[in-house]
Amino acid sequence: MRRAREIIFKYRRNIIIVVVLAVFWLLVQKTTSSEDLRPEDVDRHLILAEQYIWNQDFKSAAREFKLAINADNQRARTYAAISLILARNGLFKGSLKYAQRAEKKAVEEKNEALQIEALNLIYLANNALGMSKGSIRALEKALKLHPKDANLQNNLAYTYAEEGIKLDRALVLSKQSLLRQPLNGNFLDTLGWIYFKSGDKPLARKIIKRAVRLSPGDPVIRQHLAEVEESLGMIASARINMRKAALLNEWWTTK
Repeated sequence: MRRAREIIFKYRRNIIIVVVLAVFWLLVQKTTSSEDLRPEDVDRHLILAEQYIWNQDFKSAAREFKLAINADNQRARTYAAISLILARNGLFKGSLKYAQRAEKKAVEEKNEALQIEALNLIYLANNALGMSKGSIRALEKALKLHPKDANLQNNLAYTYAEEGIKLDRALVLSKQSLLRQPLNGNFLDTLGWIYFKSGDKPLARKIIKRAVRLSPGDPVIRQHLAEVEESLGMIASARINMRKAALLNEWWTTK
């Protein structure tokens, strides 16, 4: 879930200015329904749709999504925005559907940057739904489009490691990502996790301990360290790190 959360934060930044301006407009105009909005204003429909989702009014949210789509000539952008809204509200099946539409439309529009965004959203949704094959396909496709992207390299390497497949390839990708971001705790954790899955537990512990120092507030890294230590028979230390991981995870889930 750590990787999923990172993607949500990354792509939320892409529309944060639009969100702030739209909320400001809504407050000034005191808009309460889509009838008060200009039909061509895509972003305001999206803001209203998310508000309806917060109120569990999914029928009205679907209506606003449809209005947003009909109002936008660049539909790949709108599909991706809808996918993101659904993802950050935990509606990953719907998010996957719109991310796939966004990717297809981005290809038609010859918008490579938006296609990579859509593929990342497909990865996110598949990952959240436990559909690893779909996650891997999306990441591999995105990496072909942007082979030097450190986040893509890391995410694919970690997914390979989680599945216990292509560990040699995962190791290459992980080291490449660290060449670009050597002080990234998440990336170091991925490298350590690959070594753990490959059977080199002492080296895995050494690397993941460094990752903890770089990202002390990450519950996933703490949990990985605990699992590695437990496999090495370091039970007392493993229990301490598992408790810390549980506390950190509780803190994150209340954010």
